[in-house]
Amino acid sequence: MSRKINSLKNFQSSIISEIISIVLKFITRSIFIAILGTEYLGISSLATNILSMLSLSEMGFGAAITFHLYKPLADGDINKLKSILGFFSRIYKYIGFIISIPGILLIPFLSFFIKDDVGSINVKLIFAFYLFQTVSSYFFYGYKHSVIRANQKEYIISITKSYFSILNSILQIAILLITKDFYFYVLITVLSNVLMNMSIARKADKLYGYLRDKNVPEIEREEKIRIFKDAYAIFFYKIYDKVLNSTDTIIISKYIGLTMLGIYSNYLMILNTLQIFLSKFYTSILASLSDLYAREENERSYMLFKTINLITTFTFGFFAITINNTINTFIILWIGPKYTLNESFVVLFSILILLNGYRVFFDTFRTSMGLFQKAKYRPIFGAIINISLSLIFVRIFGISGVLLATVIANCLTYMWYDPYIILKFGFSKGITIFLVDNFKYLLSLIGSAFLVKLAISFFELNGLVEIIVNIALSMVFMILTFGLLYFKTEEFKFLQSTSSTIIKSIWTKILKKTNLNRTI
Repeated sequence: MSRKINSLKNFQSSIISEIISIVLKFITRSIFIAILGTEYLGISSLATNILSMLSLSEMGFGAAITFHLYKPLADGDINKLKSILGFFSRIYKYIGFIISIPGILLIPFLSFFIKDDVGSINVKLIFAFYLFQTVSSYFFYGYKHSVIRANQKEYIISITKSYFSILNSILQIAILLITKDFYFYVLITVLSNVLMNMSIARKADKLYGYLRDKNVPEIEREEKIRIFKDAYAIFFYKIYDKVLNSTDTIIISKYIGLTMLGIYSNYLMILNTLQIFLSKFYTSILASLSDLYAREENERSYMLFKTINLITTFTFGFFAITINNTINTFIILWIGPKYTLNESFVVLFSILILLNGYRVFFDTFRTSMGLFQKAKYRPIFGAIINISLSLIFVRIFGISGVLLATVIANCLTYMWYDPYIILKFGFSKGITIFLVDNFKYLLSLIGSAFLVKLAISFFELNGLVEIIVNIALSMVFMILTFGLLYFKTEEFKFLQSTSSTIIKSIWTKILKKTNLNRTI
């Protein structure tokens, strides 16, 4: 029950935090575009994505060490916890230096990645600001975040991020309105992130006193080797993530231009915001899944896997259908028609939403099981396919070609191989049932999308009303389709029973608090 309650608290706080962040992001972005324009957006996006590639030197130590914390936490082994975290602290400082060196060396060659003439914009200074932000996270006790997450208290991080997100947005808006200075805008972003990391580290120190202990035992050699092996395996998964998220931006900047990159970054912000918002559910349950798996409750874990597979398809499928039908209308309402892209781009963009949902789902279970060594070279093949096809398709199809390459790379690699690894090595089961179930889910999604398109064709709508009606129809047809087809399945029944248990537990706590208040 504590796992469920912690997961729910993490999910609730993450959702509230993300809603606040979403609203502030769109307000800030609107003012940014109105005052500075899309070219500055392109520069900011390019700088952050180049640094995202450089942060590959983190090599997956964060995820690997967090996984290795679950067992000593479950056993209450404080000495082992301290030894792992002491090792983590040293590794992160080394990584900070490793990122700094190529980052500094890259500064004179930034113009190679930009097609346009940026004129008076000091791209080198902007990149230096973002470099400091990236490096500081490794020096300012970023490793302490992992202790909070491993203890299933992600909500503490979410609440802290909310406070700093509000402060950061207010200061950014003030800077834009008063000074119209891009450099001050970036500086505020950097300082806010540094202070946020330090604040979370301080909270970790207060919660877990052993983090302040000077007497830290040396990590065992065997444990260190296991962590290095897991980090090495995760590194290859990181490569694919960075290629997926960063090289597309660099290719667009190099072959199409900063203005188009700025327009693309608005869509990307929506995609990232949506993915971060929805992935809060997976982040909130990761520690609980790891704890469940560590206690060898495999059959329950397998039922959770099947149930969350259904939830993932429904949730990300709903948003894929909705985004496909409404995103350009939203962009027009938000910042104007000149910032929209064509229909083929939107279709591919919507497919990516669904694929990203599955990727987050697979990553969550693979990480919770510690399956870092299995299929560690799969991401390399995905990265090669993605980059190769992007360089070919960008010349033929423009910006849509870059997305098409990403969709193809995803489908040829992790969409089938990751579930195979999870099912075979995590649950000792075959992949056939999973593939059959997901084929049925995909047909259900296509059917729902067709019904929405058919229903919306009877109306002549535009603007906000069009968006609202699309959302309502998508939800109605998705619920009807999935409800009628799958309400008798084990997954649906498990979801119902688990939900009712959580609701009863929350209601009992509310009643207890109410009675306590009355007594007082």
